[in-house]
Amino acid sequence: MGAYDEVVVAAIVYPEALGPPSMPFPKLLFAKQAKWWKNMGSYVIEMPVTIPGARAAGREIWGFPKFLTQIPHRLSGDHFEFGVVDPDTEEPIVAVKGEIGAGFSAKAFDLVSFTNYDDTIFRVVTEVDGKIKNSTCKRIEVKVGPTRHRMAENIRALGLHTAKPLVVMSSDYVQTRLNPGKPVADWKSPALPYQYEEEVEFYRKQKEILGERSS
Repeated sequence: MGAYDEVVVAAIVYPEALGPPSMPFPKLLFAKQAKWWKNMGSYVIEMPVTIPGARAAGREIWGFPKFLTQIPHRLSGDHFEFGVVDPDTEEPIVAVKGEIGAGFSAKAFDLVSFTNYDDTIFRVVTEVDGKIKNSTCKRIEVKVGPTRHRMAENIRALGLHTAKPLVVMSSDYVQTRLNPGKPVADWKSPALPYQYEEEVEFYRKQKEILGERSS
C-alpha cells in the first residue's frame, strides 16, 4: 500500500452487549492487552489518512470512520506538532503542539479495538512489537479550527482542546499487524460517516450479488 500518515481519535469503551469489564484500570498496564481486554478496548471516533488505499481498506474491511485529507507534521528532538486539514475548505480541523519530558522505555503493548458495522460488533486486535517510551508531558497545545467539520465538532464535544495529558508515548520504531476483526455480538450499526459514492455503489452491488446467491 505504501507509506501514509494517520491520526486517530479514540475512546476506551466496552460493548454494552458484553457487559462491563472487571478491574479495567489495572488491565491498562498489561503488555499483551489482547489476552486481558476481552470486553474492553478503544472505539475509533475519527481516523483521517493521507492516501485513498488506506481510506478504502479501513472502511471496507474494518468499518473505521476514515476520510482522506492532509496531515502536516514535524518532529524536532523532544518537540512535536501535527495537524489535520478540512478536505473541503482547507481550514485546519485541529493543530497540536507539544514537548515530551523525562521518561522510560518499555515493551510495546498490543491494542484492542471494537468496531460496529454490518449490524455486528467486531473485536480487532493489533499486534505491536517493539519498545515505547513513556514520558511526562511538559507542554501540549490543542487548537481546534473554525471549521464545522465532524472531526472538529467531536474534538470540541470530547473536550480534547482543554485536556491536560499526563503521559506522552512515543517510539522511533515499532512493527504492527492489524488483524481481521472477529464478531462478538449482534448490534445495530449506525451509518458510517463520510460516505463516498464509489463505496455506496460497491455495497449496492455486493448486496445484489448476495441476494442473487441466496435466491
